[in-house]
Amino acid sequence: MMQLLLIILLSIGLGYICTYHFMPLGIKFIIAPMIGHHAIKLPSITNDLLRWFLASIILTITFIQFGINWYSGLVVMFCIGLFILAMLDWDYWLLPDQLTLSLLWLGLLSNCQQTITDLEAAVLGAGTGYVSLWLIGGLFYQLTGRWGMGYGDYKFLAAIGAWMGWHALPTIVFIASTLAVTFGICHSIWRKNTVALDQPFGYYLALSTWLMLIN
Repeated sequence: MMQLLLIILLSIGLGYICTYHFMPLGIKFIIAPMIGHHAIKLPSITNDLLRWFLASIILTITFIQFGINWYSGLVVMFCIGLFILAMLDWDYWLLPDQLTLSLLWLGLLSNCQQTITDLEAAVLGAGTGYVSLWLIGGLFYQLTGRWGMGYGDYKFLAAIGAWMGWHALPTIVFIASTLAVTFGICHSIWRKNTVALDQPFGYYLALSTWLMLIN
């Protein structure tokens, strides 16, 4: 019981730091210089509270799954990176290189100690993650004449591959695609709109990765 209480309090604290410190810093020093300060969205108390709650739930479940140790500390860092990138992609349709590439290198270094997978699988995952989405994006462009994904998505999946290993990527992409299509269909039915909904794919990649991680 005491350990569970400690996990909840720790998760709430980390969720608060993630939502009210890490996110604003990323927006101020990374997003704003890319798109201009005039394009930055005003803070919303409701959205921030919901994201704090969501981050706390994610971290609580992660700690329960992996315990409190150095290993879970690395996994939690990965989850925080996933959460921040998902929120930035949802708000601004951007997955900055500063964050995706940092997450990639951190994944490779962490897996030197086989945190989630072995180093060989991590290196193959990084390469496979980038190339596979690049090929899919190129094929989509040839068929439709427009880009369905950006280079940020390619680098994000490369970072995910560096953490999870190449063998996890097909399932992650399948789950992400399924979630995106399902949400798009539900949105169209709810809005009674037949126009396809454009969505940030990085958000679904982050969610599907976390689901794979805790299972």
